[in-house]
Amino acid sequence: MAKREPQGSGFHMTGLSMVLAYSFTPDASVQPHPQLGHAQQQTELGKELTGTMPHQYPALTPEQKKELSDIAHRIVAPGKGILAADESTGSIAKRLQSIGTENTEENRRFYRQLLLTADDRVNPCIGGVILFHETLYQKADDGRPFPQVIKAKGGVVGIKVDKGVVPLAGTNGETTTQGLDGLSERCAQYKKDGADFAKWRCVLKIGEHTPSSLAIMENANVLARYASICQQNGIVPIVEPEILPDGDHDLKRCQYVTEKVLAAVYKALSDHHIYLEGTLLKPNMVTPGHACTQKYSHEEIAMATVTALRRTVPPAVPGITFLSGGQSEEEASINLNAINKCPLLKPWALTFSYGRALQASALKAWGGKKENLKAAQEEYVKRALVRLGQEVGRALGWTGFREGTFFSLWFLSPLRPTALPAKESTPRAVRRGLPPASPSSSLTMPTKRGGAEAAPSTRQAPPPPTLPLQERGPRGLQAALSQHFCLPRDTGAWCCLYTLTPSPSRAYCQ
Repeated sequence: MAKREPQGSGFHMTGLSMVLAYSFTPDASVQPHPQLGHAQQQTELGKELTGTMPHQYPALTPEQKKELSDIAHRIVAPGKGILAADESTGSIAKRLQSIGTENTEENRRFYRQLLLTADDRVNPCIGGVILFHETLYQKADDGRPFPQVIKAKGGVVGIKVDKGVVPLAGTNGETTTQGLDGLSERCAQYKKDGADFAKWRCVLKIGEHTPSSLAIMENANVLARYASICQQNGIVPIVEPEILPDGDHDLKRCQYVTEKVLAAVYKALSDHHIYLEGTLLKPNMVTPGHACTQKYSHEEIAMATVTALRRTVPPAVPGITFLSGGQSEEEASINLNAINKCPLLKPWALTFSYGRALQASALKAWGGKKENLKAAQEEYVKRALVRLGQEVGRALGWTGFREGTFFSLWFLSPLRPTALPAKESTPRAVRRGLPPASPSSSLTMPTKRGGAEAAPSTRQAPPPPTLPLQERGPRGLQAALSQHFCLPRDTGAWCCLYTLTPSPSRAYCQ
């Protein structure tokens, strides 16, 4: 059978070729480089264009960058995390309802005061507190604004700046977050009112066809725009792309989605010229869905979480503050401890930004009654100290340190002690071989101020607060043991010394 030629094809192809040839004739004025051909010359031109691309405008000054970096590092200093007390009026209404308490402004103020005025045992545990707009302008019973209360305890004041999620048109029930309108003006005012960092939450969910590429890109760009506005106003942005634990997805599926979302977020942050050293990330832990029938160990969850972070989060980010994601107090603490003990390299500080996981016991103990104030504060302090104890045990290599192990602590001097011998095996803790002090002994410690040697400071040491022994730790802690070490605090200008011991008797620090 003879091959049939398409009618008119030659004419049309010839015409198209002529049009293309006419349209893309090389400009005679562009002469090839004497040593480079046209292709190489275009490559060099591309490099020049890349080198002159516009950057963030106005660009952050070195002073602004240093301020942002310093704030971020103060929040995630060793042993410290974030108390998320930024529940909206509607969200806290559900919690107050659970204890039979009316959702009034005074009850909300009193409950926030309960947390913020807890005794000084909590100071080395909390690096920052995220507040709701209403709370930022409320005061304690003694007349001090809440931001002043937080700063007096060495904490950094944060503020929730997003205005909630709204449906994302064109998607199957997915959302984006609103609040960019007027954000720059609000951030400028919040900075004047004492806030140094902010939080913005975006929400994604795992389903058969979600999260969609549209939802991932939209939320990533919203987070980047928010971060840029914050940094221009001297506020450290906490970037929170939360992947909800709802559903029956397994651990592998959650890890895959987490990696895709975080990769998109950091691509958007790069596109918006965000100074990563002046940011923090608040992600979900990689966990299976609540309806998943397969059970995973804490070590498997930790490995999946750290692997996802290592694949997506640049080491320039100072810290990662995990949200609890609906986990119980105990589960959130155990998983975070497992993440910190994961044998993979982790270039960031890994800590917490917990709401319910720090407050649930305190809320229950309070019960809406003012006479329960001290009991509720004790529950909150106990939960925070558990986190500190896990951080300390991890730094000293006590892998078996768990919730309930007895420990006590006492603040000494607002000045840094001299001659603290470091130990290679404990990079985040400096150990000291000092004998325990008796309750009535005075504490003498040489200090430095402004680089010059100062006179020794002498203080009387009352018995430190203690927690009861509920269970003993590993073999290394079976015998009554006192280990003294120093954890640098947020400003780096002073330190605290702690004692850990499995003995139910009181122990004292020096």
